[in-house]
Amino acid sequence: MARTGSFINAPDEAAHIGYVRALAVGKRLPARNDPNFATYQWHQPPAYYAIVSGVYREGLVPMRGVSIAMAVLSLWSIWSAARLLWPDRPKVHLLALLIPALTPMRQATLASVGNDAGAEMMVSLGLYALLLIVLRGLTYPRLIGISLLMALGLLTKVNTMLLWPVALGAIWYAARDVALARRIGVTLIPVCAALIIAAPWLRHNLVHYGQPLPLRAFQDEFAHTSRAADWIGKRDLRVDLWSGDLRPGMTMTAIDYQTLVVNWTARTFVAAFTPPSLQSIGVPRFLEPPAYVVYYALLVTGLIAGAYQWSRRPALTQGYRASFALLAALLLLVVLSFVGFTQTYFQAQGRYLYPAILPVSFIWALGIDGITPPRYQTIVLLLLGLVLMALSVAFLFIYVAPSYR
Repeated sequence: MARTGSFINAPDEAAHIGYVRALAVGKRLPARNDPNFATYQWHQPPAYYAIVSGVYREGLVPMRGVSIAMAVLSLWSIWSAARLLWPDRPKVHLLALLIPALTPMRQATLASVGNDAGAEMMVSLGLYALLLIVLRGLTYPRLIGISLLMALGLLTKVNTMLLWPVALGAIWYAARDVALARRIGVTLIPVCAALIIAAPWLRHNLVHYGQPLPLRAFQDEFAHTSRAADWIGKRDLRVDLWSGDLRPGMTMTAIDYQTLVVNWTARTFVAAFTPPSLQSIGVPRFLEPPAYVVYYALLVTGLIAGAYQWSRRPALTQGYRASFALLAALLLLVVLSFVGFTQTYFQAQGRYLYPAILPVSFIWALGIDGITPPRYQTIVLLLLGLVLMALSVAFLFIYVAPSYR
């Protein structure tokens, strides 16, 4: 694999490394059109890159190791949240780790240099902290903790701000027994603290790009990338629903475009790769269609059963119902944000949904546990683990490795 970066599902890895190099070698943030440290990821917040810059001179593997460590912390958050939400079901705790740990694309994405690993970690840790607040009460240490996580999230990747409205709702709920004025103040503390902590980076953007978050400059930078408008009404293509391949057809309509986005997003959430020969145009290669059928049959069955299991439990306290609302709210916000993003940019990449991996994993685990007879639960846990592990191994050795020889 080239030392400048992989292209399995990380076509931007070389640009992320360029950001790290600006901090490690240039001792400064990269700028747009930077003549010394060229990277189109200049608009990203600096926290992830600052951490990785500490091992920049050690080479690519240690830099990727930072992402892997963050992915492991995300797994810890998922396991801890499952223990908190369902303390008497240890098999649910283990089941909740299967999807995030053994989904091939998540393994590939979060083993590369890029701030997706940091974003997922911050959202997962933040959601776990909010569940603690909802179920065990609002204390000053927990309020400080969520404030720091929100700030560090903003300084890692802007999409972590999807956690903010969830945090406001959780704290508002936890402070329901205090006076209204105090309740409002307590609820706003994490947002104010996060903005204060992130103020130097926000000020840097304001000075250089005219906005605290450089959205206009980002849009100008990425004006050349593939957009929805480049497909709808302009390309005579259809996506093959079974294989995911693009086929000649009638001029693409808005419905055709949405179908393409959904189809490719579903595949790239599980497993896809771009061989070196196609990296310049970013065309993905997919697994055999039955692999996706098996994965989504398991995933959808578990999610439906999990939602049903939660709704049917009569003994749930108000706190547990509020917890499920938090999980559902974050999942909905991540999905809606992605849908809105793809209305402008053609970015049918499942990695954009990984910040919602905690609610997806827990609800799925709850569903699989609920529909499995007690005496078969251990066997089912092992079988599911073996199926997902086989998918990961096949992805690596049958598809990816031959393409990179």
